[in-house]
Amino acid sequence: MDELRELAGNNPITHISVIDESDLKTLKSAIQDAVISRDFIQADPIFVTKVWQKNSLSKAAESLEFAESSVKNGMPPELIAVDLRGTLKSIGEITGETASDEILNQIFSRFCIGK
Repeated sequence: MDELRELAGNNPITHISVIDESDLKTLKSAIQDAVISRDFIQADPIFVTKVWQKNSLSKAAESLEFAESSVKNGMPPELIAVDLRGTLKSIGEITGETASDEILNQIFSRFCIGK
């Protein structure tokens, strides 16, 4: 247990049992509290150099705001997941894991491909 506390640092630890179904509510509540509290570690400022990156980050933030609102309003997890997928898609556009046609067109419009 001491090793777990050391790994967790200042993060809260939630004790649950898979045998007791009521602990699932405890786990869900702990996850919601962690997400909604926004007590995340602040990193160094991030600078983006391309407009499409800024747009992707803005779309990701908007999707997260929708997801947060859905959680606060008690919406079903399936609907919250839609907003979270939108967030992942927008972040994936920056990391290269996903790319919309619009972004691909912007990127390749800067290349001169000749014969």
